[in-house]
Amino acid sequence: MFKKIKDYGQAYVAATKTALDPERIRQEVAAMENLKYAMPNAWAETQPGLTGLVAGPMVPAADAAQQRAATVQAYLPVASGPPQPPVRIDRFFMEGPSAAQAYAKVIRQGLEARRTYGIYPSSDLIHPARFGQSPVPWEWCVVHRDPAEAADPAYRPTPPGDVTVDLVLRGQRWIDRPRSLPFPHDEEVVALLASRIGVDPATCMGISRLLEWGAYPSQPERMVGVQPVGAQLVSVGRRPSLASAAPVPFGEDQSLPPDVRVDLLRWTPISLAVQPVWTQPPQTMTAYPQLPQSPEELLTAYLAIVGLMPEDTYGVSVSVVEQQSAFLNAGAVQADRGQTASLIAAVYRDRPPYADGRARFERYRAEQLRVPLDVPRGAVGRLERAAMSGIKWHVKRQMGSDLYDEIGGDEGWDADTYPYIAGPVPR
Repeated sequence: MFKKIKDYGQAYVAATKTALDPERIRQEVAAMENLKYAMPNAWAETQPGLTGLVAGPMVPAADAAQQRAATVQAYLPVASGPPQPPVRIDRFFMEGPSAAQAYAKVIRQGLEARRTYGIYPSSDLIHPARFGQSPVPWEWCVVHRDPAEAADPAYRPTPPGDVTVDLVLRGQRWIDRPRSLPFPHDEEVVALLASRIGVDPATCMGISRLLEWGAYPSQPERMVGVQPVGAQLVSVGRRPSLASAAPVPFGEDQSLPPDVRVDLLRWTPISLAVQPVWTQPPQTMTAYPQLPQSPEELLTAYLAIVGLMPEDTYGVSVSVVEQQSAFLNAGAVQADRGQTASLIAAVYRDRPPYADGRARFERYRAEQLRVPLDVPRGAVGRLERAAMSGIKWHVKRQMGSDLYDEIGGDEGWDADTYPYIAGPVPR
């Protein structure tokens, strides 16, 4: 008995010394200080130490990349027939964020919907220190692969057709859904609308989130923020507008059609390990050789392991989960780009082989990445709804009913709170 008490006492003393070690405290304080330079913002559960990630010895990033590529090969589907061409991610620049101009550009260059996984606005901010102070280019990304038949000299690409771009804004009522339920993801709303009007994924160039950027002066540092304000669907060929299907029932007992799949992967737990300062350039050494060093690398690994084909894909993208921001540190003045991604998304027509592919990817995640990648849903709880009702009543009383209704009333307030559920019905 006395020995056990002595052992417990020694263990307690050792644990206390570890907890109060000045060097350990200094490192933890420095790590917390660095979080203000992280984008996406870091919640406690996404920090490396709390997700189980342990930094190892520094190894050359190039060697680690080769090892990761070899590892992914072990999880690929068994090939039946000639090997598929590799997935490519190309980037191009526009003067502004116009989706219509971006899609028109790639189609003029011969890119076909049936070999395109998705086109989306980049989540990288070019020259981040200049943003909000001087013009910066807008970057777009296109994920595609050449069709196997393209190697045939007789192959002729499908002529481009009309391009249709639908913008689905969060502040409009696109679906009917109880406000007590968790919110749908942006990609789910667009996929539901697209399936209702019969859009073929083989004609789709992409589903992606619409991003809104902002710069905020702050002394002695500046802050940059980004948030999704909706989503967009782009396809080739004439079709009805998505607004013709709104508002779509999407209640508690309803979901997407069984042949439509939306997969979301959260990049945040990995980004906080491999690039905790969002304006930091790719490093030549890494302490996490098993982790993808960019969200695009995770996206291409997902596509390869699941075996997803572009003709089944409505869209894939690298984007942002929710509103986030970060300060610009001293090194950002010369930074070429800042990485803000927190989400990888894939929307596709499901087939039986893809279920096996998702199982393979889950094994890859559990065995190699060893961090959770689930994307949480937003929601407004009962107490929050009651509090908002009280706030609206107080504001209406202070402003008067006429002025309150003139600025949108309860519906205008709710449009900011319940994405895709409140607000005017799109026309």
